[in-house]
Amino acid sequence: MQAGNVKDKTQLNHFAIKYKLIVRANQIAWQELVSKLKSAITYFSNQKHRMNYSQYQSQNFSIGSGVTEAACKTLIKQRLGQSGMKWKTQRIAMVLRLRALMSTKGRWKQFWDRINQAGLVGLAQLGS
Repeated sequence: MQAGNVKDKTQLNHFAIKYKLIVRANQIAWQELVSKLKSAITYFSNQKHRMNYSQYQSQNFSIGSGVTEAACKTLIKQRLGQSGMKWKTQRIAMVLRLRALMSTKGRWKQFWDRINQAGLVGLAQLGS
């Protein structure tokens, strides 16, 4: 009978240790959750002025990521993602600038108007 008591006490001690570990793990998880929640609340509180979506929609502003994703696909991926292409970083930037000029309404003409006014050297100085 005494051996049974020792076994029961050992099991009880193991149970108590496991219980304490579980409680502590839950406390840590809860603290992490509370910390993340506080961080999210702070972020949204600080960014409230940027989240007036009804006003943006009434002004015909896009509030989704679709326009940006489509621009990345048409401006960047279609040109740089073609089969067998290899690019150097400096050249990518130049090609994408030209594609952006050509893709944006009125910008291509504006670009050439500046060249006609200032010449290529003058344009390079304007850009720096």
